[in-house]
Amino acid sequence: MRIGFWIFFLLSNCYFSQDIKVVDLDTCKTFNSLETAMRNPNDVFILDLTKNKLKEFPKEILAFKNLRVLILAKNKLSDLPFELAQLTYLEKLSVSKNEFETFPVVLTELTNLQKLYLDQNQITAIPHDINKLKKLEVLDMWSNELYIVPESISELENLKVFDLRVIQMTQAEQDKIKALLPNSKVYFSTSCNCAR
Repeated sequence: MRIGFWIFFLLSNCYFSQDIKVVDLDTCKTFNSLETAMRNPNDVFILDLTKNKLKEFPKEILAFKNLRVLILAKNKLSDLPFELAQLTYLEKLSVSKNEFETFPVVLTELTNLQKLYLDQNQITAIPHDINKLKKLEVLDMWSNELYIVPESISELENLKVFDLRVIQMTQAEQDKIKALLPNSKVYFSTSCNCAR
């Protein structure tokens, strides 16, 4: 009986407890193609589609109901569908180095997100509803065109890291953000004497 368990454990893609909500991501297989992942959609916990030249969000991703980590970095995406909110277990999302000009509002519906990477886009504002992401620990916005950070960001009590490097900000703007997040490590580039 014990041997059978270990064979099952070694052949499975990921270790999880009886409660599917508890998953050890260190033991999960990372899927790098939709075709392979679609063979067993319930076994997909980590999906990395970096550098796939995606111009539109692949709707097939919505079949992965147990998805915890989604990496769509270095593509050509400029929007995310509202259906993404169906992926209620999502903990980490990277849409770094894409073509976003606005913060995808659907992200504020992903209330289990802990790490959100939006760096190297052209996003100008963070929405007021960012305060819905109560579990968020990392928000990476470096190298965007950001000039609006809402006061509601102060409600993110679990936020440990907020990266705002390579964004032109005055010292006064930097000081205001630091005051909103006194318990977070906020990274800035050198302040500028820029007028907005």
